[in-house]
Amino acid sequence: MTDAPKEIGLAPARPWYFDVAILLAAAPFIFSAVRVWLYAGGDTAVFLTLVRTLDLPTVLVGTLAVLAQGALLLFFTMVFLDWRVRDIFRTWLQRPWSSSLTAVVLIVFVITGNVMFWAGLASLAALIGLYFLVKHIPGGKRLTKWVVPPRGERSDTSVVVVSVAITLLMLPTNMWLPLEQVTLANKSTEQSYVLQVSSEWTTTLTKDRKIRTYPTTDVVDRETCRSAVNGTLGAVLFQVPIDADAPKCS
Repeated sequence: MTDAPKEIGLAPARPWYFDVAILLAAAPFIFSAVRVWLYAGGDTAVFLTLVRTLDLPTVLVGTLAVLAQGALLLFFTMVFLDWRVRDIFRTWLQRPWSSSLTAVVLIVFVITGNVMFWAGLASLAALIGLYFLVKHIPGGKRLTKWVVPPRGERSDTSVVVVSVAITLLMLPTNMWLPLEQVTLANKSTEQSYVLQVSSEWTTTLTKDRKIRTYPTTDVVDRETCRSAVNGTLGAVLFQVPIDADAPKCS
């Protein structure tokens, strides 16, 4: 007698949150790489110098801070656009501790958020207001159903469009290091980003993306430039002072 053929079963599908976890773990590195590439402005020499002198923890933390704000904006946009996300969020808020945690997170983000985050919140509020306005215009219900489909219908198109738009708007393209005023032994000064300092050489990048290398012994002073305005709502509310003694770099 021959043995009965064994059934070959399919491998169990990975849970959806496994892929989300991988994406969240890779996102800071992907966006940091894009940020370096964008800041180089297509200049190969500048790009290679930035990569060679890159302070990975600094660029990761700086990029992650902005991405966290963008992720929060994206989540609340999904709550507005997709009934499935709305149901999940409504269930989450039914627990007292989770609603309290959500309130704390919102307060922290609003206080520490930068101008782009405030603009994003204002844009989302304007989008919701426009939605209800168009909904009451003759023929507007058809458009609003495409933007926010009723329960039971998929809203993938509008979700993808809005997600890409928010990602592009929140993607940081500025420098991740502070601008400094560097004073040299010959009394000349320059406003630049200090990329790397060794016992022999100091490498800087000017605001117009010119790479400069000086003997470290020629650099006699470095001062971090102060911002013209406080950049967060928290700084304004609690009146965090601007260092008047630091040089104001424009």
